[in-house]
Amino acid sequence: MFFASVLLHLIAIAAIIITVPGASRQLTFGAPYSVALVGPEVLQPPRGSSMPKDIFQPPAPEPPVILKRKLESPSDVPITKKKESLKDTVKDIITDKSKDIRQSDLQKKIDAIRRQELSKADVQKKIDALRRKELARSGTGETPGVPYGSASGRIGAASSSANASKIDEYSRFVWARIKKNWTLPPTMMPKNNIETIIEVRIARSGALEYIDFEKRSGNAYFDESAMRAVKKSAPFPPLAGWINEGFIDFGIRFHSEDFR
Repeated sequence: MFFASVLLHLIAIAAIIITVPGASRQLTFGAPYSVALVGPEVLQPPRGSSMPKDIFQPPAPEPPVILKRKLESPSDVPITKKKESLKDTVKDIITDKSKDIRQSDLQKKIDAIRRQELSKADVQKKIDALRRKELARSGTGETPGVPYGSASGRIGAASSSANASKIDEYSRFVWARIKKNWTLPPTMMPKNNIETIIEVRIARSGALEYIDFEKRSGNAYFDESAMRAVKKSAPFPPLAGWINEGFIDFGIRFHSEDFR
């Protein structure tokens, strides 16, 4: 009973406290502010103002930047390459032709120099050949096949007329040996009478120092057969003491009648 009485008293006290009115509580959020609402007319400039209107206008957008580029057609590149390739080819051809021309000119100059040197070395031999021709016209050694002009007393021959017979004998021996080695097939025998003359120089030892054509017949096979016969017959017998110089010159005549 005691506890029930205490509980009732507590309930009664709580009810009294709740029902008694008290001072109203105020919630404070700081200092108050006053705000004035404005309309669009406030943003307009005052009348008579000199401020430009552009200030109140939004900035105009910048124009777009347009990049211009020249478009090349696909056919332009191959044509350029073809033109450059053709130009290079023509240049190479011209260069090669120029090289060939320079080499040809150089070879011609070299040949000319060689001919000049050869002519200088053979001046004396050509003079001897002319002398032999003059002797042949005078009637010396006109017998076909016999070396002519051998008793003239020219350079290398005996100066004494007493030795002319020895020179003639030696020349006949030389011709006999050459004729023995001279062969010409009947099928290659020319129908017309032709003649070739070969000039030779025989050293004192009998060696063949010089050989060349003094006169060609016009028949290449006939001329070459005569040249081979002379070369095959060398060396010849040594020269005796009746030769004043160290050599003797001969002009050996080859005639087609010798084979008939």
